[in-house]
Amino acid sequence: MSPIFGTRDGTPRRRAVAFQEIEMYRLISLYCTNYSKYHSKNQGGGRNGTSIKDRLLEQWSRELSYMGIAHRSKEQIEEKLRNEVKRVQRFLRSDNGVCNCTYKHESPHYHKALPPYLDPLIKLMTNGPPAGESPGAEDPLSVSRDESDLLPMVARQLQTLSSEHEGRPFGKSLDHDEISDIKIEEILLVPREKCGVFLPSEGLCSDRDELFDAEKDIQQNIVNLWKAAKAQQSVESDLLDACDESLLNASVMKQTLNGFKTTDFTVLYEEELKLMRLKQEECVAALEVRKLQMEKLRLEIDMLKKGVCPRQD
Repeated sequence: MSPIFGTRDGTPRRRAVAFQEIEMYRLISLYCTNYSKYHSKNQGGGRNGTSIKDRLLEQWSRELSYMGIAHRSKEQIEEKLRNEVKRVQRFLRSDNGVCNCTYKHESPHYHKALPPYLDPLIKLMTNGPPAGESPGAEDPLSVSRDESDLLPMVARQLQTLSSEHEGRPFGKSLDHDEISDIKIEEILLVPREKCGVFLPSEGLCSDRDELFDAEKDIQQNIVNLWKAAKAQQSVESDLLDACDESLLNASVMKQTLNGFKTTDFTVLYEEELKLMRLKQEECVAALEVRKLQMEKLRLEIDMLKKGVCPRQD
């Protein structure tokens, strides 16, 4: 009988490392880009094959694991995407005017602001997939956003916009006819700092692009450091081979000079032996320097994995 908590051998289960923000930026971007493939009706694969959805999950699992934060399995990624989609659905339903209050005179209660990495998913669930793409039967974007449901919310939020954006003074209320002429797509593009409602904004796209560029730079730096470490290892092996060759030459020289008994050859042998010892000490010192450089490279790799930029000496 397995224990209630922990594994079968009694050891406690290890909690998975929480998804970091940089991972969620990348995962949501991949999901929105491959949304039609992920929810396609024709998944293929058959009985023994692999479906398109499984292949995408495997690819995303490898890409997130290569970031060096933690190993991400297909099941973790699929569950995380499902939870984030449900989270956005709840947010959009509350944004449509669902009131959690008891009395009518109280103001509606909206959910707290979602993190910025969900902006592409909010935009996708609001506007639907791009034209010409037909998602499959597993489409989770089933939240309806009728424009007539958004009109009261738009009326409240447009009164808080700046005069430069609206072209009218503050406090002037809008009629229903004026609101009907406004396109909902234009309202959804209002920046967050100009509007109190939590709607997707395009002002964060540049920040996300900079974050992705920084992530690529970090990965490239890690690859370069690993290449440098491999080069250092090859240099160390060359130094060890040189030391072995020097010792071999010294032993051969000693055996050769043992056959001679004259004073000149004895002095020559001693000088050659001193020279070999000096070369050996030089090789050992160079090897120590290479080991220190390797340790420095390993520390820089660990700092990059933890998100800490190394100090430039």
